[in-house]
Amino acid sequence: MSETILGGNAAIPLSTVAPLKLSLLLEANGRLFDIRGATADDVPSIKTRFTEVTAPGVTTHPAFAQFGEGVRLRPWLFNDRLQFGYTFLYQQFASSDSSFSFRRWTIDLNHQVPLYHTGGGPALRDERNTPNECSVSPLVDACPSVTRDLWGSISVRVLVSKSQVGDSGVVPFYLQRTLGGSDIDGQRALASYDDYRFRGPHLMLFQETVEHALWGPIGALVLLEQGKVAAQGEALSFSGLQHSVGIGATLRAGGFPAVAASWHTGGPEGRHFIFTIDTSLLGGGGRPALQ
Repeated sequence: MSETILGGNAAIPLSTVAPLKLSLLLEANGRLFDIRGATADDVPSIKTRFTEVTAPGVTTHPAFAQFGEGVRLRPWLFNDRLQFGYTFLYQQFASSDSSFSFRRWTIDLNHQVPLYHTGGGPALRDERNTPNECSVSPLVDACPSVTRDLWGSISVRVLVSKSQVGDSGVVPFYLQRTLGGSDIDGQRALASYDDYRFRGPHLMLFQETVEHALWGPIGALVLLEQGKVAAQGEALSFSGLQHSVGIGATLRAGGFPAVAASWHTGGPEGRHFIFTIDTSLLGGGGRPALQ
């Protein structure tokens, strides 16, 4: 499968509400998809294994005009001892085939509590950073200082996304949300499972992370994850959550993007060792999401 995106997205800081570090999010993209079957004899083709019922869009993949509006808040409270990163996004996917048109809202809530007030530990960074930038806020250009002091943090993330369709509408499989390993945007969720293991139009994810310095910029982390996806007619609930547990090491240097090596288990389908580099180091921070 290939996807071509024409357009862009923008995050506009609103200085009139500086204490909240509020930004307005806008998206306008054209999306073109091409679904191709396998050419190797020993690899089954997606078009022979799935139908429009089990994988909507496998044989019909129209173009989309996609728009989005949202806000992002990044207030830091109590002398930066409590750091929030909240994103609320509403997207519209208008298809040349009206049966594939849908709307999606996403709520992404990040909470971080630094264990030490030294100014050099992990911090919620600005997702718009390129490899040459390390600011932590649209309103603060300075990079975090490098320190040899102890650093550490406790983080909790809650991500919920739901899609809305017409009476006979469906969300094509290539625009549904996924859990397991890393998604198409390189975001890790339920890492003990294979990539894209769970797929559906609705998603719920919880992540709890403890990270602490071992020596200088090298730290250790523990990551707990719980999540599930749901079909279009199903309601998201806390029953049937899949679980994953990870331990590993991280490398941080002030505002320099993190490098992490971690081992994940907890699910019944295997264990994975994962090495990741923060997407801003690869220059992908400002790219529109692929799903």
